[in-house]
Formats: sequence, C-alpha cells, structure tokens
Amino acid sequence: MIYDELENLNYYAGAGERLGVIFQYLKDNPLETLKDGRHDLEQGVYCVVGDFDVQEHGAFEAHRRYADMHLIIRGGEVMEWAPLHDLSGAGAYDESKDIQLFECAPKRMIPLPLTAGVFAILYPQDAHKPLIRLQSDTSRKVIFKIPV
Repeated sequence: MIYDELENLNYYAGAGERLGVIFQYLKDNPLETLKDGRHDLEQGVYCVVGDFDVQEHGAFEAHRRYADMHLIIRGGEVMEWAPLHDLSGAGAYDESKDIQLFECAPKRMIPLPLTAGVFAILYPQDAHKPLIRLQSDTSRKVIFKIPV
C-alpha cells in the first residue's frame, strides 16, 4: 500500500511503467477537467471518474488482477486498510469485476483519510473499505485500475 499526497507522485513514477502511465495522464489532464466514466489508458491501465456516495459502513474488498489507485478530486472519505490475510468471511470472488468482498472485523485496521490531492495505491494483498463518510456526502475521485 502507498498513501501519499499528489505532489509526491513523481517519486513513485520509477516504481513501474504502469505508474508512469498514470503520472503522464495526470500531467496531461488536470483533475478538475476529467470527465465522468471509464477512460482506457496505455498498458492495460484504465480509470473511472465520478462522484461516489459515501456511507457510514461498508465491506472490505480485495482484487486479484488489478491494483487500485484512489485519488480524491473533491470532497473526501475515509478508506480503511487491512492486510488481506487478516480477513475472514469471504464472499465468492467475482472474476468479471475482479472483486471479493469480506464481511468481518479484521485483527488490524488502519483508517486512511482521503481528501483532495491525497491518493492511496492498494495492491492485491491490501484489503480496503472505501467510501466511508469523512466530511461530505460525496467523494469525487478517480480510481485507476493497474494490472498486476
């Protein structure tokens, strides 16, 4: 898991070509100009832009084929993080959506406040519960899906 501010994203660009794709996309496309919907980038990377309703509770999720990068544009949320191996109560893995949900309280959990300009990158070993209410009822963000 990586949790940082957008101004530091360039430090991670060397971590892999696919993060470099995201870095270039964000240089070429100011956040406030991103249109809603899915946008296919290069090397199998894509992103989804939109306004998401936040909630009081949710389920932990994990992915197998993609890492997620959540980047807040406006509003905010809390994303809870837990190591995948600490979770139980797994639902069936949905291969078409690359998601598995977990209904349990993990042994360890770290809340990550996400506000404008803050991002989190979550790999397959990182279970996460996004869209928990922080300040507002919505969170405008872009979610990058990065093949692993």
